[in-house]
Amino acid sequence: MDMGKRHNTITTKEQIKSAFTELIMEKGFNNLSVVDISERAGINRGTFYLHYTDKYNLLETLETTIIQNLNEILRISELSNSNYHKFVFPHDKICDALNYIKSDFAFIKAISTPNGDPKFSIRVKQLLYRNLNLNIKHHTFFNIGPHIDYSKEILVSSVASIIMLWISRNGKDTPESIATLIEKVSDISPQILALWFCDMCIIN
Repeated sequence: MDMGKRHNTITTKEQIKSAFTELIMEKGFNNLSVVDISERAGINRGTFYLHYTDKYNLLETLETTIIQNLNEILRISELSNSNYHKFVFPHDKICDALNYIKSDFAFIKAISTPNGDPKFSIRVKQLLYRNLNLNIKHHTFFNIGPHIDYSKEILVSSVASIIMLWISRNGKDTPESIATLIEKVSDISPQILALWFCDMCIIN
């Protein structure tokens, strides 16, 4: 593909995404159509179908890109700075993820609304679970007793809720402040929960 065609493709996709975002906020995903998107984007339906099969394919494509990018940002490799492994969700990783969300905030806010995609928050939670399961081997307090699943669920649900609330509040708080809050939650809660569950096991 030559540079001119590539530029036109990028521009068209940006127009489609912008129109899609506006319409989700105005009408809700379930109530909008390809015709609505095409008219708002200033293109014909044939041009839309060159890029996406329908509105569901458009939503899935855009969401999957977001989830993949967030996963890459949050992922901690074995070769990462050892300080990363002191925290389940390191401050700078969360901060980078939140800054990424801010860079695409209009669309992410739209799909996070009740009229957007209810599955998006579930996908965010699943993403956090994947990263948690990769990172917990560095945290001995997660390897205590039969109640580890409860600790993980409470932690992941807490972090996901903080992120989704931050989005719903239009990202008013800085990524740094939210990252600090999440770091504190992920650093303290599992330890307290693990000890509490251990006490339960001893008592019972």
